[in-house]
Amino acid sequence: MLKSTDVFVVGGGPAGLAAGIAARQSGLRVAVADGAQAPIDKTCGEGLMPDGLLALQGLGITLKPGDGYPFRGIRFLNSSLSADALFPSGGVGLAVRRTTLHRILADRAADAGVEFLWQTPVTGISGEEVQLGDRTVRARWIVGADGVNSRVRGWAGLSLRTRTDLRYAFRQHYRVRPWSDHMEIYAESAVRVMPRQLAMKKSAWLWPRTMRSCESNRLWRRFPHSTRGFAAQKSSRPNAVRLPQTAR
Repeated sequence: MLKSTDVFVVGGGPAGLAAGIAARQSGLRVAVADGAQAPIDKTCGEGLMPDGLLALQGLGITLKPGDGYPFRGIRFLNSSLSADALFPSGGVGLAVRRTTLHRILADRAADAGVEFLWQTPVTGISGEEVQLGDRTVRARWIVGADGVNSRVRGWAGLSLRTRTDLRYAFRQHYRVRPWSDHMEIYAESAVRVMPRQLAMKKSAWLWPRTMRSCESNRLWRRFPHSTRGFAAQKSSRPNAVRLPQTAR
């Protein structure tokens, strides 16, 4: 049973796994804990920019073409206007399912010698100790990689004042033929739709500002210029997450 380590990472998502790999590359002992079991899925934009792909290469990871769908730039659209730009120097991004990226990162972390504590919720931190229910693990450094609603941030006294308004993110995948080499962001009123093309699948990430629930067919009626006939081609169940707005 783990009793001590150099670096204890709270959160086993992409950021936590990347931090663990980087620490191992520096010769440190690393443990990563998460209350979920890998691979972890959640509402996510599922798009890596060129700089992100370079960062992965620095961690010893090179994504293959079959891992996702490449895109060469960003395009913003509404019902009457559009603006787009290519990435500098011929850069290419990659749209990749979060579960695929998580699996690749976890495999690389395991090869690097990271110790995993899956299905192990962290319940607190104190000084150089991480609390795991009724036991503790000593660590020289504690990394909070537990997301936008980070408990580590609160335990460390670093929380920002939180506003009462919230954002709600919804994601839905569709099986359609790719139609663009750009990531497309559609904006109407208070809603944005960000399609990522994942091989033969299209992922739409919806960001309603005030809506508390999402019916995808109803939302698509607000984007008639972006439907492209895929409303009936769902390939996954809707996935949603609530994000707090923070004041800085």
